[in-house]
Amino acid sequence: MKGWLAALLVMPILAAPAAAETLHFRSATWPPTPLQLRLAKAGGGASVDVVMDAYGALLHLARLPFIDPERIALVGYSFGAAVALSAVEFDGPERLFDRQFAAAIAYYPSCPDKLAVSVPTIILAGALDDWAPPRFCQRMMARRSNLGASLKLVVYPDARHAFNLPLPPRRHYGYHLEYDEAADRAARKEAAALLRQAFGR
Repeated sequence: MKGWLAALLVMPILAAPAAAETLHFRSATWPPTPLQLRLAKAGGGASVDVVMDAYGALLHLARLPFIDPERIALVGYSFGAAVALSAVEFDGPERLFDRQFAAAIAYYPSCPDKLAVSVPTIILAGALDDWAPPRFCQRMMARRSNLGASLKLVVYPDARHAFNLPLPPRRHYGYHLEYDEAADRAARKEAAALLRQAFGR
């Protein structure tokens, strides 16, 4: 029986312990497509290369016999969350591929000025985040049209950047990182609800 979920983690903010097995896969396209070149010239958002890496991982996972290719979600933290948002942008990179992500979960990203998404997406942020202040995500949501799939923003009032990483409080590049158990638990529930909606169970 195929697994019901494969969660792709994109560039976490802090180094995590090494996995039991290193996974190697090709980036989704080479050489750059006209869309990649146009996006690279336009700037903003995440690097085109890392967005294509996300799709390379999606295509790799979709070929594995124990993965349901219709139930692969994209999860990102900090910069990885910006990558996730760029990867599922409406009428964006997803148009290049026959396979798309089923959902996206973005933990404390730097939000663009405007965004419409192609799959159900949730942004999970901390109100006290001084690295990726949620006010930019709130401004983005205020400017949002009804174009594309559902996009939800949840801001946890006492949480900071990296609120879901169970590490001691620290400063990283001058920014405050701190675990918040209550926000972590609440965010997990939000993420699970999104996945149930996207996966149909």
